[in-house]
Amino acid sequence: MVKSIKNLAGFSLIFLLMIVFFSGCSETKLQRVIVRSKPAFNIERFDSIYIAGFKINTKIDNTVVNREILKTLKEELLIYYKKSVKVGERINVRNDKIFDDQFFWREYVKEENSIIITGKININKETRSRIKTVRSTPLSLKSKNILQSLKFLNSEIIFYVYSGETGKRVYQYKFNYKITDDSGEADSVLVSRLISIGVDRFINRIIPREHIVYRYFFNY
Repeated sequence: MVKSIKNLAGFSLIFLLMIVFFSGCSETKLQRVIVRSKPAFNIERFDSIYIAGFKINTKIDNTVVNREILKTLKEELLIYYKKSVKVGERINVRNDKIFDDQFFWREYVKEENSIIITGKININKETRSRIKTVRSTPLSLKSKNILQSLKFLNSEIIFYVYSGETGKRVYQYKFNYKITDDSGEADSVLVSRLISIGVDRFINRIIPREHIVYRYFFNY
């Protein structure tokens, strides 16, 4: 009981202090402030970036997936990273052993203060059918059943970052995403959307990006 009274008294004191504080403010302004996020791994300290090939496992055309990941990664990096970004030589990624081969990545570019971005893409595509009831117009009383095709893409993209100088893996990020499509979009369109989201999430974790927040400022 005594403890509860003490807590109540403490809260009352804080409340009174807040009233005094805000009453002393002659003006309150809500302003936009630009802040820079702190990434999990900052690549700004490196002088160059090389994008290597990705190991792709999917029933979708691998050429489409590989082209999309290389193009999207380079375009997005060039927006925020103002140094050298290059697509490196194509590599043989038939198995996962290459991702643990420190000697291979050290010999890949042989360049000081550089990093290499590569990884693995797994996309499982499924197609199902369902019966959907539709009306000719929103106000129509007549309806009919149609057979609709549903497409599911379950994906996992693992991004690896290696030091071009030592060949050591210095960062990795795993991205999982699922797309359900009932509009009949082409595989290439869905892959482009999926990779665009994955690359954006990855960029958020390796480059400081500016965000707008709103904060109150008090004048006395």
